[in-house]
Amino acid sequence: MPVAGILVSGATTPLGRAVVERLVADDRGPVLAVGLEAPDSVRGTLPDGASYHQVDITRPRRVRKLLFGPVREAKVQAVVHLAMHRRASDSGARVHRLNVDATRLMLRL
Repeated sequence: MPVAGILVSGATTPLGRAVVERLVADDRGPVLAVGLEAPDSVRGTLPDGASYHQVDITRPRRVRKLLFGPVREAKVQAVVHLAMHRRASDSGARVHRLNVDATRLMLRL
């Protein structure tokens, strides 16, 4: 019986949803789905076994609150980091913040 939780960032993307659905179906433990979208807009798109957390992972204080709150409570031992800018052709500071800085922050914390 699994006891460790799994955090999935980018859970509102098509790939993220598929990963969350599979983890819940396989009963891999608590699944914390993280995305930028408001909870009302996500309701019904993720399986019932996942808990959804709206977090802008480019914001260090919000990431810290997530990691030292719900993530710690769920005893998360694995992170599936799927959050990234959705268009590969885009560039600039905003894209860098999400693709690079947010990943660095998650690893550091």
